[in-house]
Amino acid sequence: GYTEFTNLEPGSYTFQMRAKYPNGQWQADIAEVSFTILPFYWQTTLFKVFIMAVLSIVLYSIYHYRMLAIERIQKQLKKQVHQQTIKLQKQTELFAYQANHDQLTGLFNRRAFDSWCNKDFKQAKSSKQAITIAILDIDHFKSVNDKYSHIVGDMIIKDVATILQKLVQECSYQAKLARWGGEEFTLLLYCDQTKAYDFCELLRTTVKNHIFAEVNDNL
Repeated sequence: GYTEFTNLEPGSYTFQMRAKYPNGQWQADIAEVSFTILPFYWQTTLFKVFIMAVLSIVLYSIYHYRMLAIERIQKQLKKQVHQQTIKLQKQTELFAYQANHDQLTGLFNRRAFDSWCNKDFKQAKSSKQAITIAILDIDHFKSVNDKYSHIVGDMIIKDVATILQKLVQECSYQAKLARWGGEEFTLLLYCDQTKAYDFCELLRTTVKNHIFAEVNDNL
């Protein structure tokens, strides 16, 4: 007869046998067979350590890649938030500028001038400081629009605004200029009536002596 052992784990084994005759007693002598089953490479401790090391490296790589991906996404979000913040700030500044500036000339508009009046007249009254308001109007401007078109009229207004702004900037005392609407401009002059009159006369003569024929060159 024979005996078969399967699925033995790697290791050293000893197989012992005794003989027996039919209807007889077991023999006292024992036969032994020793053998060793060598492990496959995947059953060795070194291989298991290697697999654990590889698995650890893979898991760490996945974790590290995930953290890098999260960090990259956070940087992109921060960049987008920063860009959106700058965009909103620019839009806010633009809206604030448009709310207080005239679109045609770039001067302050009537809304800004009304705000000055409400604030500055109170301060002038409390401090007893002289302050003068002047309203400037382009004479016979309707005939310019009728004869040369509103496009030319707008260019004339822009030229006059440039002249007035330049003189206001060169003024020796504080002055605030705004476009009131149409061909009208307004001034707040922080000086007495005599100086205010002299300055307005300077504005009038400068505009009068300006050659507006150059407008044709820009058409």
